[in-house]
Amino acid sequence: MKVLEKIENVSKFVIDQNNLYYQKSGTIFFQDIIIRNLEDNFFGEFYLNNGELIIQSNYGEFEYGGIIYKGYYNYLNTQKISFFSTDDNSMHIFEGKSQLKIYIKKQYHQFNNNAFVIDVSIIQAYTLPTAKLLWQFDLSELGEYKPLRTNTYKKYEVLKFLGVWYDQLLVACSNGLILSLDINIGQEIKRFHQCPAYTLGSDTYHHFNNAYPFVLDEKREILFALHTYYYMEIKLDLGEIIVVDLRDNMEANKISLFRQSRGYAWDDTYIYTIGEVADHKSPLALGDRCLLAFNRFSKEIEWQYIFENDSINTDIPQVSGDKLYQLSTKKVLHIFKKDD
Repeated sequence: MKVLEKIENVSKFVIDQNNLYYQKSGTIFFQDIIIRNLEDNFFGEFYLNNGELIIQSNYGEFEYGGIIYKGYYNYLNTQKISFFSTDDNSMHIFEGKSQLKIYIKKQYHQFNNNAFVIDVSIIQAYTLPTAKLLWQFDLSELGEYKPLRTNTYKKYEVLKFLGVWYDQLLVACSNGLILSLDINIGQEIKRFHQCPAYTLGSDTYHHFNNAYPFVLDEKREILFALHTYYYMEIKLDLGEIIVVDLRDNMEANKISLFRQSRGYAWDDTYIYTIGEVADHKSPLALGDRCLLAFNRFSKEIEWQYIFENDSINTDIPQVSGDKLYQLSTKKVLHIFKKDD
C-alpha cells in the first residue's frame, strides 16, 4: 500500500463506484472537476443516495399548516426534494405538488420504498412516498436489563440501524443486543447477543457488551466488528458467533486497541479501520492513531500508516476498487493505492 495522492483543505468526501466527490468550502468537486459552487452560508452537507448527489442547505424556513418551521432543505440538482425541521424533528417529503410529513426523532434509514424511523426505543416503518405508517415496534416489549456492575434496571434503546438482510431489518440496541425484525410487518424474528457473560466471564464481558461497533457485510451475510482487542463475527444464516482475541498480534504491531467506530471500510481480503498507537515515541505522530489493514483470513494486522505531523479524528476510511481513502485531522484527504 502506498500514498498515491494528497488533497488539502477537504472537509468531506464520499466514494461511489470509484468516483470521488469531495468538498472544499462551498465547492463540491467530482474527481478534480467543480460540479457545484455554492455560497458558504448556504451550503451544509452533501451525500449520495442511489448514485444521486443530494445537497443540504445550511438553513431554511418552511411553512406547513400555517406554521413556519426552521431547518434545512435537501436538493437533488436544483430541485427541493425534502425539508427537515429542526423545530420538531419532522421530515417533509415533496412529491410533485404534494407535501408528505413523517417524524424523525433520532435516526432515519431508507430502503427501497420504505423509511424506518427511530424514536429512542420505538421503531416505525413508513411507505414512501405516501408516508403511511406500516408498523411500529416498541422495545419495551423486550423488558428491561441490568447493566454490568449496577443494581438498577434500564429500558432497551436503539443505537443505530445496521441494515437490511433479505426480509430482516437489523438494529443495534443497548446491552449488546442485536435485534432482527420482519421488514414487512415489524414482528421480532431473532435476538442476537454477540457474547453472553456466561461464555466469557465478567472480567471481559464489558468489552463485548456493545453492539454499536457492528456493521453488516451483505456479501458474506455476516455482522462483524473490531472492538478493543477482539474481532467479532456473527453468521446471520446460522446464528454462529466467532470471537478472536487479537492482543498478541496487536502487541507485535504496537497497537494498543481498536478505536470504537460506527463503521469500517472493507473488501474481500481486508478490513480498514483506526488503531490506537501503543508507541507514542514516533516523531511523525501528531496524535496516537493510525490507519490499518486487518486481514480477514489470517486475522492479523498486515499494514499500518501513521500520518506525518497529523492524525485522524472520527472520519471513517473508505475503499473503492484499488484505492483506499482517509481524511486526516488537518483535513488532508489521503488516497492510497492498494498493492497488486
